[in-house]
Amino acid sequence: MPLAAIALSVKPTGHIGTVVAGADISTDGDGLATVDLEGPVGSLEVGGKIIANGHGAMAVRIDGLAGPSLDGLVLEAPHGQNMAME
Repeated sequence: MPLAAIALSVKPTGHIGTVVAGADISTDGDGLATVDLEGPVGSLEVGGKIIANGHGAMAVRIDGLAGPSLDGLVLEAPHGQNMAME
């Protein structure tokens, strides 16, 4: 079974204080999240966009926590969802 190519993933037992990306964060796979947060992230700064190009894909998925502020971030998922909170 192939591994999903998630660009940024934080599992429930993980924690990241600050994420800084100077440009776009993007993926092309179908049915996955470009940024998948199950564990806490203090802050998320992206110099470009968060882009999910695949069919049924999500730019950001936040599961079971408040998540970082997404204010000012540009989320794109032309064939899916910009964001999902579960």
